[in-house]
Formats: sequence, C-alpha cells, structure tokens
Amino acid sequence: MIMKQWNLPGDIACLTLSRNIPKETYYKYRIGEKTFEPISVYDMDKNIIAVKTKTNLIGQTVEFI
Repeated sequence: MIMKQWNLPGDIACLTLSRNIPKETYYKYRIGEKTFEPISVYDMDKNIIAVKTKTNLIGQTVEFI
C-alpha cells in the first residue's frame, strides 16, 4: 500500500510503500487500474518507488508485474 507521496519536477511521484520492494524480477507496477514503467531512484529507502504521474496514489495497492 502507498503510505506517502511527494512530487518532483517532470511529473515524477516518489511513493513510500508499507513494505519493501520484492526481490523478484518485475518490469512494471500496476497501481489501481493503471500500469506504470519504473523510474530509477537512487539513495532511497528499500520501500520507495517512483513513477511518472500527477495523480495522488496514496492508499492504493502496488502490484509488481
């Protein structure tokens, strides 16, 4: 579940998850009914991902696909 979101220039949203990112291979994220390409983020905690969106995603579930 997405617990926190902060937006960066270029419509990039950094999302804090309630759990760590899985170690299994994945290529995209499914959040609600939308699919997102992962954006690389460095020097972040193990439970943070980034996607290109302006939409508020707090409270939604992330599926790693």
